[in-house]
Amino acid sequence: MKKLVVIAAASLAALVLMGSSSASADEELKAGGRGTCTALRLDGTVIAVETANAKGRSHDYVACGKALREKIKPLVCGEAKDGTKEYLYKVSDAKPFKREMHCR
Repeated sequence: MKKLVVIAAASLAALVLMGSSSASADEELKAGGRGTCTALRLDGTVIAVETANAKGRSHDYVACGKALREKIKPLVCGEAKDGTKEYLYKVSDAKPFKREMHCR
């Protein structure tokens, strides 16, 4: 029982530390879940998460993706505004895939 508590505390501490880099702790918890669009760095850390609006028994992932791209542009491009930057994009619980953002 003591080992389980120590492992749980260590996992929670790791989650809090991961969340402080870009995404909030709430975003870390819902990242990659159904009804979400998620942007990740190439190393897998979460940049941001956007929630898709429900559309009947589905979700509006098109609008979700558009809102997410606008939200992450300053985070992905940063100070170096020129060039093309890569990131991972994940819709719902599907496998993430590479995307490019053109920074100006």
